[in-house]
Amino acid sequence: MALDLIFMGSSADRSAADVAIPIAAGETQVTGNGAPGTGTQWYPKTDGAIVAAFVNSETAAMVECRFHKTSDINYNKLLTKHLQTDVLRTQILNKLNYPIKVGDAIEASGENAGAVMDLLGLYVSKGTAETITTEVPATLPAGAMIVRATSTFTHVADSVAEGTIVFDDFVPIRDKVYKIIGMAADSATGLGTRLRFLEGPNVNDCPGVPTADTSTGLEYQMFYGDFGSFKGQTPPRCQTVAVAADAVTNLHFVIVPAQG
Repeated sequence: MALDLIFMGSSADRSAADVAIPIAAGETQVTGNGAPGTGTQWYPKTDGAIVAAFVNSETAAMVECRFHKTSDINYNKLLTKHLQTDVLRTQILNKLNYPIKVGDAIEASGENAGAVMDLLGLYVSKGTAETITTEVPATLPAGAMIVRATSTFTHVADSVAEGTIVFDDFVPIRDKVYKIIGMAADSATGLGTRLRFLEGPNVNDCPGVPTADTSTGLEYQMFYGDFGSFKGQTPPRCQTVAVAADAVTNLHFVIVPAQG
């Protein structure tokens, strides 16, 4: 299974310390809040652990960000090591090992310099050995190739949007299985990008990455891990969180075709 990426964030003014960061508007990977994306707490669907996190901000205004279980004795326990961000969206991945279980309530809080859009991404393991890293593997599997794709839908400001992707110069073969072992994303206004699989063993997984800012000329950072598998005729859909309406997210994959 692939790591799920949970989106928390908004454009609220958090110029005071420890102001709540809610579930991102339109977030669908939550339970217990009634309408998706309307609460300030995330409720895990399965036992597991939060194994990594990142913060991405519209500007350099984000000062720090925290998350914790509401049951923690140390309520303000800083688990994300003062996640720093700047106008370049540095895509820093913070490795963690924070056990969670069904029934927990996860809250986030942060401090910034005003009403700017910021996003906290939480990577959630479902109890197996999923990993994510920015370290380039010493070797890649035979047949691995870098493939580019673009989204076909318009971003929605301060909210999760979803649509299809189109591959550039790559035509998947029908019924052939392709495994995604690397992923990156960039756009002019995006903060986070993830995939939603329509069939197969990863149908309930939503892996993703922080989005690099093409408006500053920043090069994207490739993330490596198990991002799921798809058949040629059914590529995954794309979900984005952005600071403003923008037509395109560029996606970059390292894909390995199944043998045979």
